Amino acid sequence: MAQLQLVPASILQRVFLIKYGTSIGSSFTLDIDGKQYLITAKHVLNGIKKEDKIEIFHKEKWETLNVKVLFCENPATDIVVMAIPVQLSRTDEVEATSKAMFVSQDVFFLGFPFEMWTYFGELNNYFPLPFIKKGILSATDPRNNQGGIFYVDGNNNPGFSGGPIVFYDLNDHKIKICGVIHGYINQANEIPQTALYAKGNSGILVGFMIDSAIEVIKKNPIGVTVK
Repeated sequence: MAQLQLVPASILQRVFLIKYGTSIGSSFTLDIDGKQYLITAKHVLNGIKKEDKIEIFHKEKWETLNVKVLFCENPATDIVVMAIPVQLSRTDEVEATSKAMFVSQDVFFLGFPFEMWTYFGELNNYFPLPFIKKGILSATDPRNNQGGIFYVDGNNNPGFSGGPIVFYDLNDHKIKICGVIHGYINQANEIPQTALYAKGNSGILVGFMIDSAIEVIKKNPIGVTVK
């Protein structure tokens, strides 16, 4: 009998809505070697300095959060890691890996499309809860010169950038984080009875493999100790 695949609270409650300047996107916590970090897409924090401030949505308002920023070794990799001064999420055991994924399997991606969110107050420590969408792992490209990337057949929306992509490991039957949402591939849609084209969503989501984030964290273990 097939295992029912659901996104558990251990994933759902580690996704956060963040802002840097006028740019708003999604992010998520990752616990590595007993320390917690905040991960997002680098383009969400365009221009951020090694020591800087971002804003995080909490109790239905924006709050300032000091961060120390770790950049991936490959500057083309659209991932940035932030060491944070406080623990943001509970510390359930959630593995992060891009290994053990199979092309054609289902994946889930989480974030805040068009800055939309749901709110359950104390249930999520007064942080908003993200939307969850589902797709199929269409292709992987681990040797891409931007860093390992993969493609998902799934209708991504603006605002999901920086959120986590998760999959169900068929070997040990656990949900794991495999990547960071970069965006989607555009396509040109012809406007009838004109010579014009409109840019549209092709339905192909692009994600960066989480391995680059883990690598820079291992080299710079400066995150807050989790309890």
